[in-house]
Amino acid sequence: MILSGELKAGDRLPSQRELARETKVSLSVVNAGITNLADRGFVRIEPRQGVYVADIARDGNIQTLVSMLDYTSTALDTSLLEPIISFRKALEPQIVRGACEHAAEDELDRIDAVVQKMEEASDETLPELTFDFHHEVEIASGNMVYSMLANTFKDIYISFFRATQAYYHPERSLPFFRHMADLIREGDAEGAVAAQMKEFSVWLEAMPKKTNA
Repeated sequence: MILSGELKAGDRLPSQRELARETKVSLSVVNAGITNLADRGFVRIEPRQGVYVADIARDGNIQTLVSMLDYTSTALDTSLLEPIISFRKALEPQIVRGACEHAAEDELDRIDAVVQKMEEASDETLPELTFDFHHEVEIASGNMVYSMLANTFKDIYISFFRATQAYYHPERSLPFFRHMADLIREGDAEGAVAAQMKEFSVWLEAMPKKTNA
């Protein structure tokens, strides 16, 4: 109800006893659910006052965004995807360039191995393998900050790739990943950056456009 917009920021939830009665579950289950929502930034618990729907823009966290992306994969909302693509467009050229300039042979082999797994994978496992590809490129860039940031945002990456499957089938990206692996191995930084930017453009063009009702 929060993600669908039925409940707005500041709305007070019924008491836990009321929720338990209405949903016909135990009080402990309701309590665990409220705690989980609070941990994910969807509600705030005010002692002796109640539970209120949080202002996501002010109180949201990584897990809030992950949940919203997971919801987007079943109820497509491209407004969440476009800012993530823009963020990646600003950051990833530096990562790709670093990998072309600094990747060691064993790092190149690991990138190739991930691509091979992707070519044999099911749709269900492709989002995580897509993260693995980018993570190996980040490691190969020689800047550990990039790889640590990627690990921090791993759940967002995977949920993002899962959400884009709704309109951009992963098989369409497989030639891109093979091409990128080859360009990085060749040390072609300009070609790799250009290929990455082109793929972002393809994603954005394939993204369903909102229409006015």
